[in-house]
Amino acid sequence: MNNRLTRRRESLYSIGEAAIELGVSEGEVEALEADFLSKIQKDYLRLLNYDMGFYPHRKKRQRKIANGEVVVDGRC
Repeated sequence: MNNRLTRRRESLYSIGEAAIELGVSEGEVEALEADFLSKIQKDYLRLLNYDMGFYPHRKKRQRKIANGEVVVDGRC
């Protein structure tokens, strides 16, 4: 399955590296990517009219002002 989560993992780790980080086998990482949510979980969310999205953490933009103070912008 080539979804956003898999592409994100591929950009950060190989399957072997991800397995080591998670403390599981490579097969478990592959199984997780193949079916992140079970069919019953997906059906339940659809029944309740929910859509699900995953968003990676992003660093907040920072800017320095004249006296060297760092201010975090509200935008991501």
